Amino acid sequence: MAGALKHVSVAADGTVWGVNAADKIYRWTGSAWEQVAGALSQISAGSAAQVWGVNSDGKIYQRTGTSWTQVPGALKHVSVAADGTVWGVNAAGNNPPIALAPRPGQRVLRLQVRYALGLRRRLHDARAPEVAGS
Repeated sequence: MAGALKHVSVAADGTVWGVNAADKIYRWTGSAWEQVAGALSQISAGSAAQVWGVNSDGKIYQRTGTSWTQVPGALKHVSVAADGTVWGVNAAGNNPPIALAPRPGQRVLRLQVRYALGLRRRLHDARAPEVAGS
């Protein structure tokens, strides 16, 4: 692999994906890193079938088969759970994370997250979660 990975994601099923400083995408085959077409600055794998990423322009992509499909919206970070639930946070950092891909019939919680300045860590809003799609 050319260059060290700057971001890596390991799914519950053992699927491993990563991106390097040049935003090149890599998948672990079980014995070696294989470069995959495309460019992402951040990647998340929930399973072999659920891989999502964000490029340096904030565009969102989902892996569909052997290619990437752009998803509407703009994010700074995306995260995929083992069950396929996808969450993202926008670049402003002051909006609630958004649920991108609930499964049919799935209830989605939108939790607002606040960030403190300086050395403080993330603070969660004290309000109850909003249930969407019910």
